[in-house]
Amino acid sequence: LIKSKVNCTIMTDPLTDLDNDCCCSIFSFLTLLELQTTVRLVCKNWRDRCEEFKQLWIQLLTNVNRKVEILSLQSAKGKSLNGRIGRIVHKTNNNQSQRFSVSLVNYITGKTDFVALKPCNLNPFYYRIGEEDDEQLKLIADYTSNSRLLVSHGMLLDQILMLARWFCSNIEGTDAPKNFADFFQLPRQSKVLGRLNSTLFTWWKTDPRLASRCADGPVLDCVVKSLAHQEVDLSTRLATNDKLWPSDGPGGKYMARNFCHFMKTWDVERITGEFWVVRVYPTGTVLVKIDDEHDKYGSLGKVYLVKGHASVVGELFPSLPHFCRTTLLPVYNCLTYDGMVTVRAVTVTARLENALNQHVNDAIHNKIIVWRGQSAEQGKWDVPPPIPKIDLGPPTRMDNINQNNNDNASTPSCNISDSEWKLGRKVARLAKRRGAVDPAAMIIFRRDGYSYKENPNGMVTTMYFKAGNCMGMLPSRFHVDHSRPDCVPTYSLKEALEILLQSLKQTPHRMPTVQPDEKTVVQPLQTILTETFQKEGVQGEPHVIWYPPPSKEEADFATRFG
Repeated sequence: LIKSKVNCTIMTDPLTDLDNDCCCSIFSFLTLLELQTTVRLVCKNWRDRCEEFKQLWIQLLTNVNRKVEILSLQSAKGKSLNGRIGRIVHKTNNNQSQRFSVSLVNYITGKTDFVALKPCNLNPFYYRIGEEDDEQLKLIADYTSNSRLLVSHGMLLDQILMLARWFCSNIEGTDAPKNFADFFQLPRQSKVLGRLNSTLFTWWKTDPRLASRCADGPVLDCVVKSLAHQEVDLSTRLATNDKLWPSDGPGGKYMARNFCHFMKTWDVERITGEFWVVRVYPTGTVLVKIDDEHDKYGSLGKVYLVKGHASVVGELFPSLPHFCRTTLLPVYNCLTYDGMVTVRAVTVTARLENALNQHVNDAIHNKIIVWRGQSAEQGKWDVPPPIPKIDLGPPTRMDNINQNNNDNASTPSCNISDSEWKLGRKVARLAKRRGAVDPAAMIIFRRDGYSYKENPNGMVTTMYFKAGNCMGMLPSRFHVDHSRPDCVPTYSLKEALEILLQSLKQTPHRMPTVQPDEKTVVQPLQTILTETFQKEGVQGEPHVIWYPPPSKEEADFATRFG
């Protein structure tokens, strides 16, 4: 009929989409009766096609265990189900309408809910590229069923963390037991271990010998060497406590080596800060991180699923939700914590509790709960990792390192300007008037922040210590290039000399040690002080030592306990 009216080629398939302008131009040539006849023919064809498609749709929905997507529910409860993925269980006999029973598995709680839905609310053609299969999500529950690590993994992790704290104790020179067997018996929540735990990642990959500390190397290297010396006996002994994880190998052969690979990523993949402990599931304890530590009620961040060591994390608190500070560590296909939890008393209102529950429910619904580390996301622990190369040779002698540092310090630098030499002479003359050196004194330079966001004004505090006690602090400022906020704000050699000169004017004694927290000024500052003290005839020039910037844990500990 249309072809007889319009001189154009029309597709004969009524299901083909036509351009809107084309349809309007065609229909303008038809009378109302002709238009009604055309629509009646098209609708009949559509009914036949829709009936065929409906039969195919229902036929697919009758396949038990087929994955489907829930859509187009309009009720308040139904809207929360839209987008959920389930599996067909069976067809429900209903006199009024044809419905299909769908199972919805909660991959965090492990519970299965069943809902009966019409065919129009189910999409049997669901397919999402890159979505994890249900078997992979079962790794959360299959690892352990009681919200804890395997017994063997928990024991090994506790020994590793205590080893690391013991090495930190030797570096810091604390009053903790010098023998590891006695140190291992300390209560895990003691203040001594809390202080050492805060310095753990300060020395994790930083060699303490660069700061003239007595040690055999970074804490990570010391722990790996210690594990390597007793690896066979340790893995065999721990493997008898519980079932083994596949990547541990036969008889737990790769267990200690796996932990060596985990530890290599902890300085980057660890998550430290303040959390709300919300609820406990069989697969782990749910923690909500606080994005802004100054707003504990409104800045709810990522949601984590965390497993405990010997006990469930959520059972450490008298009631939930509860506020705490801790550090999360990735091991295998899960997250655990460092064994130290600082509980803080924060009032929980009904509004906050509802907001936390809603935040967690949304994370579970959208499957955005973080339950493993970045390395596990990349599949690095699906197979046994390669054997790490461990140097078991004797540690470098401290006297050789000190000799090398002294040789380097005495080498003149051609990059030192005249103004810097002039400031160095002023420091030497002032030190000469101060008289004898106080061997128990030292000066430390500590920047107020190590990023532009933390320290946009270029603040540095000079701390005067005597016999381990802080006797005074002097705030100073250095130049910050505000056009480059991506750079780490720090002071130059000239500014370091100016800060040192001002500090000496405020202290009553000369000090044998100066410790700046900027590594690039250590060698030139030592060169200036050595040569200017010699030219001015001052005995006992200060020894310049690098002061490593503290980790986030150490900075938080110092803020809370001083």
